[in-house]
Amino acid sequence: HGSSYNALLAGVQLANRNNALNELEYSELIVRLREFTDAVGAEPEIPDMIDVMKTAQALHQFIMDHDVQLGVNVRSNGAPWNVTTLLAALTRQGFDRRTDGHLVMQDGEGEVLFSMSTNVTGAAETTDRLTLLLDVPRVGPARDGYGAMIACARSLAMRLGGTVVDDSDQLLSDAALSDIAEQVGAFYSAMESAEIPAGSKRAMRLFS
Repeated sequence: HGSSYNALLAGVQLANRNNALNELEYSELIVRLREFTDAVGAEPEIPDMIDVMKTAQALHQFIMDHDVQLGVNVRSNGAPWNVTTLLAALTRQGFDRRTDGHLVMQDGEGEVLFSMSTNVTGAAETTDRLTLLLDVPRVGPARDGYGAMIACARSLAMRLGGTVVDDSDQLLSDAALSDIAEQVGAFYSAMESAEIPAGSKRAMRLFS
């Protein structure tokens, strides 16, 4: 405010988890841009639509190739758990229950590390399985979301009388969990090489 400008920059996000920018959306941007430039007596410099669409599609492909949701489960070894009692215990352990019913574990700075599902609807009284889920592209390696999630799963299994298993109900051994940790590390390296580091502002925009 109070300064003079001889150029302004307009921007549009080219892709997210749902889709890439399409021709209709880009055309709408150009129409609004022309309305603005006409109003202020300026001339817009507009990139070629074909080039923009190619870039948007390539970026969306990157998102799809790196959209990793990593989950582990804690299965009851005996009777199902009472959901009300379970939720109270999870809250005491540090989980934050959001208004949509999701449970999330935050780090010391209030950022989400991983989430949890009881795998039942709100009316259910019991559940025999908990699922912990790490949104890998949105949690940077320095925060060690995977390590925190596995430590939590092991702690819950011990406290609740359960077993840490995969989605096929197979036991996740220490060796298997170590192999997954290596894969997560490789994933982080790939994102870093693409100049979209996991957990960065750019990654948070794209993987939204």
